[in-house]
Amino acid sequence: MNPDLAAPPVTDPAQILRLRDRQYAAELIAVAIRHLDLFTWLGENEGATTEAIRARFDLAARPADVLLTLCRANGFIETLAREHLVKGSPWYLGPYYAPIEDTPITQGYLKVLRTGKPANWQAKDDGEDWHDSMLDEEFAKGFTDLMNCRGTAVGQVLARKMAPLLRDRTRVLDIGGGSGIYSSTMVAAHPHLRATVLEQPPVDAI
Repeated sequence: MNPDLAAPPVTDPAQILRLRDRQYAAELIAVAIRHLDLFTWLGENEGATTEAIRARFDLAARPADVLLTLCRANGFIETLAREHLVKGSPWYLGPYYAPIEDTPITQGYLKVLRTGKPANWQAKDDGEDWHDSMLDEEFAKGFTDLMNCRGTAVGQVLARKMAPLLRDRTRVLDIGGGSGIYSSTMVAAHPHLRATVLEQPPVDAI
């Protein structure tokens, strides 16, 4: 067991992680503002259900849930959107998102929202499927390092927050667990646990 997994840093890396994570959040919001004009429609259809939103914009269930969760978490479904995200408002900020409305990730989000199929943003630049890319040893190492560095920081916090729920537990089943970094941080923080990680090929072998 890597001893660093049980040794949290003195400082909080959350802001560093948030800056990187916002790349994707900003482009998902760009889809809502620039491509769907979601908030103008919501302003005209107050109280619309998730099902109504999905039907109006032809969105797949899971990515629609991600989009709406992001919007709700940022207060965009409430009063903030009425002033700043609805066309016709004197404070409309839609044009500020114009420079990123056609980036590959924004276009990828639009496709994912409509089809429900995962994108391959992390795949190699030659357009290979992500699973094929992971068969390349150098790519697989880089991607695993990417996930592990974030997973170590987030996993240590998760392990602390979960402590009250784990006292009487002995096993962790981690489905789609990638490299197993989250299970590893759990076990490092709670040695009475044993973890099983399930993954699909080729990640299971890696």
